[in-house]
Amino acid sequence: RYLWATVTIQRHWRAYLRRKQDQQRYEMLKSSSLVIQAMFRRWKRRKMQLQVKAAVTLQRAFREWHLRKRAKEEKSAIVIQSWYRMHKQLQKYAYVRACVVIIQKRFRCFQAQKLYKRRKESILTIQKYYRAYLKGKIERTNYLQKRAAAIQLQAAFRRLKAHRLRRQIRAACVIQSYWRMRQDRVRFLNHRKIIIKLQAHVRKHQQLQKYKKMKKAAVVIQTRFQAYIFARKVLASYQKT
Repeated sequence: RYLWATVTIQRHWRAYLRRKQDQQRYEMLKSSSLVIQAMFRRWKRRKMQLQVKAAVTLQRAFREWHLRKRAKEEKSAIVIQSWYRMHKQLQKYAYVRACVVIIQKRFRCFQAQKLYKRRKESILTIQKYYRAYLKGKIERTNYLQKRAAAIQLQAAFRRLKAHRLRRQIRAACVIQSYWRMRQDRVRFLNHRKIIIKLQAHVRKHQQLQKYKKMKKAAVVIQTRFQAYIFARKVLASYQKT
């Protein structure tokens, strides 16, 4: 046990020393890379400033020479440039308009498909619940008919069997019918209360889902419409400029 503890301590100590060396090496490499990145960015920024300054000087000299040499041709060049830019902007506007029309067409098609799927799912759900309701109603009607028939048979059998004790049997039948009526009424009221709660929860869930879907669709339409208005404003401002 002592030997095993010693080996374990040595292993942990060596792992600690190796981790410490790796951490020191990582910090040294990180500081070196930061210094190299800072020097490279400074050299790149200085080089860019020199290039920009040289380009500005060359552009100024070329523009002065160009203005002196082609003062007479400036008006025609401006006209040609304006016509070319107008033609280019018209082409760009036509392309952008065609793209926007295609995007609107695809988006409307997608919205119509999505709305159709939602309506189909809603109709199927309504049909399922309505069929379940009809089936439950039919089952209840059959149960009540069978129950009434059974009660009538029991009453006739008891009337034939207990002819001598008519008064006692009549009193017992009255008590039994009242008790059964009370049990059936309690059972019916409980079932009715449960069904009303279930219907309320189902309708609440359906209305909540419908409201969320309508809210999401309204947010998407508002976003698209605001983007379209902003694009028209930008295009009008650009044309005016």
